[in-house]
Order: sequence, then C-alpha cells, then structure tokens
Amino acid sequence: MQIPIQITYRGVAKSAALEAAIQQEIAHLEQYSPRLTACRVTVSATQHHTAQRTGFSIHIALAVPGEELIANHDTPDDPAHGDPFTAVKKAFRICRRELEDYVRRIRGDVKTHVAAPRVATPGE
Repeated sequence: MQIPIQITYRGVAKSAALEAAIQQEIAHLEQYSPRLTACRVTVSATQHHTAQRTGFSIHIALAVPGEELIANHDTPDDPAHGDPFTAVKKAFRICRRELEDYVRRIRGDVKTHVAAPRVATPGE
C-alpha cells in the first residue's frame, strides 16, 4: 500500500488486538488488488436504545486508482454485534466484495450496457 493505514476509534478504547485484526484483514485485501493506495478504518461505538448495550459500527474507505470504495457495517439487530472483531470481519467481507467488483470492472470482465440510440419522434 502506498499510504499508511489510518485507524480511528470513536467512543472505543484503542486495542492492539483489534488493530492487528484490522491490519490482517487489509493484508488479505491486498491479495485481491495490489493497487490499493490508501485505507481508512473507523471503529465507532453505538448505543442500542432497547437493550442499553454498546455495539460497534465499522466504516472502511479504500482508495484505489480512480475510485474510493466504501464499506459500512452497522446492524444493531445482530446479536454478535457486541463483538468488535466480528463487526470488523463483516465490514471487511463487504469491502472485499466491493474490491472484487472493482477489479472485475477494471479487467473488463463486467459487461457495460451501451445506451440505445435515441430515435426522434414526430413533433420534436
């Protein structure tokens, strides 16, 4: 990666174990596309009003040439949502799918539909 990884914690204590898990997930992403230029990860605490427990919201912004891929994971109804490691894995799974789609588009594996020529109608 060309630019260092930026990890931000909001309402969550910084954790070396969580940071290592994020670094490992980013290393897996680099296997899909070595052209990653930057990655910003935000780990936020969320408050669930019904159960009065804290969950986690993960936001990933992945910069690739010409685009920025965004992945969010915030599902307060998920019982495993109280575990930050599970939330990180789910967010990076979403990010990996976005990156795979990007790589397919760049390679030309995805068909792009050409708009049909517009035919003038009488009265135009």
